Amino acid sequence: MGHTISTTPLAGGLGVEIHGLTHEAIADAGVRAEIGKLLEQHSLIKASIDDFSEEEQELLANSIGLVMDDRFGPNFKPGTVYISNTREDGVLGKGAIGFHHDHLYHDPTLRFIMLYAIEIPASGSETRFRSAASLLEALPAELRARAEAVECLHLYDYKKIREREYRDWDDVESSTPDAPRAYKPFVWRNPDTGVEALLVSQSAIDFKGIDREAGIALYEELSEFAEQNIDGIATYDLDWKPGDLVIWDNRMVAHARESFAKDEPRTIRRSPIL
Repeated sequence: MGHTISTTPLAGGLGVEIHGLTHEAIADAGVRAEIGKLLEQHSLIKASIDDFSEEEQELLANSIGLVMDDRFGPNFKPGTVYISNTREDGVLGKGAIGFHHDHLYHDPTLRFIMLYAIEIPASGSETRFRSAASLLEALPAELRARAEAVECLHLYDYKKIREREYRDWDDVESSTPDAPRAYKPFVWRNPDTGVEALLVSQSAIDFKGIDREAGIALYEELSEFAEQNIDGIATYDLDWKPGDLVIWDNRMVAHARESFAKDEPRTIRRSPIL
């Protein structure tokens, strides 16, 4: 007998919440296929399920696409990792991070991200999600025209990032030679739908179509705009609870992490999906 799930819209005009997601439903290939279709349609889906195992997460992730080999350095296994301030193998375990898209330094661009909450600070922990298409539509015409003329070189140096802040205007010459890097435009067109989106991310390190100083100034102007609360920009704010599961289109949805108590445990399991 097949399992049935249902959905309701999330607050803020971005994404849907799935109801009826059980362990038995996850094991149902038909339900997993339906989840994939919902993700394509809505760009972000949220559900709650207790005791969601790493094996179940990898099963669901691999039904949506190909789990990316993302090691966060040589000491981490490929695929699913833990964003954690308590685990020895945890990564990115502290601090706020502004609106961004993951892995713009790879080609092809990472398509989906899946997060599952295991430990959440008692004092709270929030992640904000924002439609990159809505951001672009709200961008003033003059600023959009400048952004359309520029591509960013995105680079992420795993060997350096553990020793410094996430946003640091490092230079290409001093980076680790094998650090992943790729050019992406500020204004990106989705090849599947034709919809355009604003891609702003802290992994930007250099620019094409503009000198570096002017590129940094433009990046900071766009980043500041992305952080503003503007009417009409589809946004979903998630105050995490243990058992929360979120999957989103990394290309079309920017996300930001608010600060949280560093002395309280926080562990979220992450699967990057191509």
